[in-house]
Amino acid sequence: MRIHVGVSLLVALILVGCASQPPGTRPDDMSASEHNDHAAAHVVQAKKHEAAYDPNAVASRPTSTTSQNFAWGTETYNPTAVHLEHAKQHREVAEAHHKAAHALETFTEAECSEFPPKTRALCPLMSVVAAEADIEGGAKLTLKPGVPVQAVLAHMRCHHAFARHQGHEGMPGCPLYLKNLEFAVDGNSVTITSDDAATVNEIRKRSREHVGK
Repeated sequence: MRIHVGVSLLVALILVGCASQPPGTRPDDMSASEHNDHAAAHVVQAKKHEAAYDPNAVASRPTSTTSQNFAWGTETYNPTAVHLEHAKQHREVAEAHHKAAHALETFTEAECSEFPPKTRALCPLMSVVAAEADIEGGAKLTLKPGVPVQAVLAHMRCHHAFARHQGHEGMPGCPLYLKNLEFAVDGNSVTITSDDAATVNEIRKRSREHVGK
């Protein structure tokens, strides 16, 4: 059941990132806290524009002339109405950032439901990798004897979700902090793969650095 929940939330996270939305508001564009900070900043700007709107402000401009001496018809408008549109735009961006942050937070909680907060931040590959082998799309990490492979895989999924929550920043040497990864079990080994060629090279490089530690 836990796998089903995780997959469902991952699909929801992808949908949030693929929908038409303001630039910089996809979940993986930044960390959850940064999304929330940007949302708060846009709310502040929205409130400033809303405060600048005066519903009683009126201005007029001529709409038609017949000669240099005669004119008829004037159009009246509210010159501060533009602030309502600016406020609307800022609130839409703020909402998009809030949704991205919520998607990251929800996905992390689902993937890490079995792990306390301190454990989520720990790389599960430290001191458990006996060997690394390059495979198609990534790397295969053979675990040391006695290491429970399913437990390591669950912790890997959690740590990767935690990395997304942190904006993939903070642990440049951990392969799990890379974007768009897939994990699987292969006997007493775990595999880390990606569809991106540059990411594949970095997976292999970082994975080798964990061997024997």
